[in-house]
Amino acid sequence: MLRRGTRLGIPHFLLLILLGAATGCLGLRVDRVEVPPLVVEGGEAQLECEYDVEGEQLYSVKWYKDDREFFRFIPADTPSIQVFRLPGVNVDSRSNNNRVVLHRVSLRSSGKYRCEVSAEAPLFNTDAGGGRLLVVYAPRSDPSISGVHRRYAVGATVHANCTASPSQPAAALTWLINDREAEASSLVHYAANTTSEGLHTAILGLHFRTVPAHFRYGELRLRCVATVAAGHRRHTTVYVRHGLPQSRPSCGLTASCDEAPSIHIGSQSGRLLFVCTMGSVAVMVMTLLV
Repeated sequence: MLRRGTRLGIPHFLLLILLGAATGCLGLRVDRVEVPPLVVEGGEAQLECEYDVEGEQLYSVKWYKDDREFFRFIPADTPSIQVFRLPGVNVDSRSNNNRVVLHRVSLRSSGKYRCEVSAEAPLFNTDAGGGRLLVVYAPRSDPSISGVHRRYAVGATVHANCTASPSQPAAALTWLINDREAEASSLVHYAANTTSEGLHTAILGLHFRTVPAHFRYGELRLRCVATVAAGHRRHTTVYVRHGLPQSRPSCGLTASCDEAPSIHIGSQSGRLLFVCTMGSVAVMVMTLLV
């Protein structure tokens, strides 16, 4: 006797698919796909794919980056592993059906990764999962601080800028005044600059008026912290003293303004003339010639 499915001309495996869909049990499934969210440029990334065939026979495991296949595992083939070239994707020889290792990751390695697992005929059940990978290009140097003078009187206005070293993504900048985070009202936000290599240079300004509490120990500390993702942080600190501002431009953050005095000797109207110069202050002493 012919089965009802055969008399209707419906292949048996289609009946199985319909039955599986109705019962919610389709066999093979992907249990977990692990894609590291952040990887430092030059390092390696391990992509993991755990699945359960539930009694079916495995046909293939494939990996895609931005919907382009770069890795294929088919146990029935020889060799069982095939790797396809893709910019920024360097597959290590340690890779297998459950894990793909990418080495020497670069900015081009960033993207969406997907693992797709399929069972053998007649059902060819397929399941997939994935995640997004971001490659971090950490700053190569500490942030730089500009616009700061060596001395400020109480009530003076501080104008400073902090510029981060190029990174990907753009660094998050934070200003600290005497180890306390600056208030939002004192911050000046600028758009990040983008280099030809696709890196970003973040800039954050600081604008505030000094009060006596800033010089509690006779010194004001300004620190800028640049953070790129978790754990990648660099900072720069400058110290300024309390006092009257200089009449000439600041000597800069690294140069010393404490110059040694210079003495010039000359004569004028029968007197011996001494001119002592200390920084921008000149003291003239005249004494009678003997």
